Amino acid sequence: MTPAPEDDPRDAAAQMAEATERLRGHVPGLGSPHTTRRRAPDPDDAIGGTGASFSATSHEGMPVLAVAGQVDVRSAAGMRRHLLKLLDAGHTNVVVDMTGVDFMDSSGLNVLVGAVRAVRPAGGSIRVVATSRQLRQLFEVTGVHKILDLHETVASACR
Repeated sequence: MTPAPEDDPRDAAAQMAEATERLRGHVPGLGSPHTTRRRAPDPDDAIGGTGASFSATSHEGMPVLAVAGQVDVRSAAGMRRHLLKLLDAGHTNVVVDMTGVDFMDSSGLNVLVGAVRAVRPAGGSIRVVATSRQLRQLFEVTGVHKILDLHETVASACR
């Protein structure tokens, strides 16, 4: 019996990296970090990455982390830090609004899987708002859609 990807983070990360590479060749608009024009570094990105931005707000009392730009190996640490701040504050249900994300690789998927693993013991959930076909396809091809709570709007994620 093969363990589920969420049971072994290293296997999950390797599978996600492989899936990302397959998607880059098959999904128009997914892009490649090597051909994408870089933006100014984000101060929340410890490595100085690709212009991802993070904004923590709330909607109907639910914490919402809005993510925009490119979530890749350089900016995933910033996303992880912002999610951990919310989890450390005692929130077990968090909405991650990814409607502004124009690229995400396995690093971002790994952050989301790690967050799910962190909140699961407390009965919590990570609710992801993703409307782009590319992101939804990435979640489905990698199997991450099976462990994430996917929504079309922040309002539906907060219900």
